[in-house]
Amino acid sequence: MNLALVSGGGGGGTGPRVKPTREQIRNVQANFCNLTDMHGRVIFAPFIMSLGLEDREDWYARMRAAGATHITLAVRYFYHSSENIYPIPGKDWRSDLPGWVALVWEAIDHGFIPEIALTEGDGDFADPNSQTQWFMRHGVELMRQIRAAGDDLTEWCLWRYGWEPDPVSCQSCIPKLREACGPTAAIALHLQVDYVDPSGDGNAFWNDPAIIAAAVDVFLYQNKECDPPALDEYGQPLWENSAVQNADRLLPTGTPMPGARGHLYYDKPSNSTKSHPGVAQGPFYMGPSNPTVIFFEVAAYHYIRHHFGDGYVQQVAHRAQAFGFTKFGNGVPMPAAYLAQVGAGARLARGGDPPAARQRGL
Repeated sequence: MNLALVSGGGGGGTGPRVKPTREQIRNVQANFCNLTDMHGRVIFAPFIMSLGLEDREDWYARMRAAGATHITLAVRYFYHSSENIYPIPGKDWRSDLPGWVALVWEAIDHGFIPEIALTEGDGDFADPNSQTQWFMRHGVELMRQIRAAGDDLTEWCLWRYGWEPDPVSCQSCIPKLREACGPTAAIALHLQVDYVDPSGDGNAFWNDPAIIAAAVDVFLYQNKECDPPALDEYGQPLWENSAVQNADRLLPTGTPMPGARGHLYYDKPSNSTKSHPGVAQGPFYMGPSNPTVIFFEVAAYHYIRHHFGDGYVQQVAHRAQAFGFTKFGNGVPMPAAYLAQVGAGARLARGGDPPAARQRGL
């Protein structure tokens, strides 16, 4: 990489760097795949590292204007899709970690806290060639090389070992991530859709002594995708059913969920339909681990395919906020004037909000 192309701070200011507190790192507010750049391309945040300086400045400005304090980055990023829908090429930076570290510091100098995936996380954990197995073998060395490639980033970022990894990998990879990053780093776990506990057995994972000892700082919760036409058996948006039922387990019992009041759901123990009371009912799964919960992914799959626009992303974000979530990764809830301020009309004109979403008044 030509390091001369790396900006010295741009819109991030020129004063001395101030290391974020652990609490600031945990308080994720990000827009990793729900904005569009000046060329009309979807901003899938990790791919910022494949762009020239002018485009990177555009992405930083748009993410900041949309309320982001964090930016999602990755050591290796590719968008795997049979439709070949994403125009920006991915990259594996493991052969140029000094160049990668320089770009992470650039993001920090632009006022962002990086949230970093160390692998793509693909593959069955039982497969010795999977990326999770690669992390088990090489994760500690990768972090050592990252520290050696420039000024130490360890306490400036939020670290995770992969995107949507095989849940079976968590029991081994989370302690390995803590070993790799050290005791003072903030670490996170990102799971597959609707997974709250990777053990599949209530809250067993979050109460496991080894996981408690690893001290996971952040849980990046992935909700069912907000596909507008998809409804549950009661005619309610399917993604909302996922959000409400998992909020009951992810948020401390009694947390206000005003948007969930009256939401209908099937209660298995009583074999009956119930109406949600509007507060988190439990059981609270996070246990002694108690990581900060981020409503991390909900719109990315459909947004990158132009199935809806910025207006619908905001409607979903505000609904999630009404369900008790306060920290976001795939659309930060913004004031009503936001869309006009950032000139999102072109994006809406191309994608628009689905009629079904407008009819439901989301």
